[in-house]
Amino acid sequence: MGVTIRTISPVDGSLHAERPAAEGGAVASALAAARATQCDWVTAMLAQRARICLAAVDAMLAMEAEIVPEPAWQMGTPVRYGGAATPGGRRRGGDPANE
Repeated sequence: MGVTIRTISPVDGSLHAERPAAEGGAVASALAAARATQCDWVTAMLAQRARICLAAVDAMLAMEAEIVPEPAWQMGTPVRYGGAATPGGRRRGGDPANE
């Protein structure tokens, strides 16, 4: 039986998440896929990278209602501070093509 990773919330001591740890083969496969993707990223034009980065920022902002509570449960951070990452998220995500 493999290792299970558990996240216990400091808010109330409850079990927030539980996942099986990846086994050696899955880790090696994920690393190989990351290396292959990195090669594609390195050869991509700056404008394409910028589009990908901005799409990632937009996706995160669209998921604000789901994302903001996570640090609260995992680290005990008040939810009112978790939203601070999203109003300025687009600004902090910036426009990589113009920086």
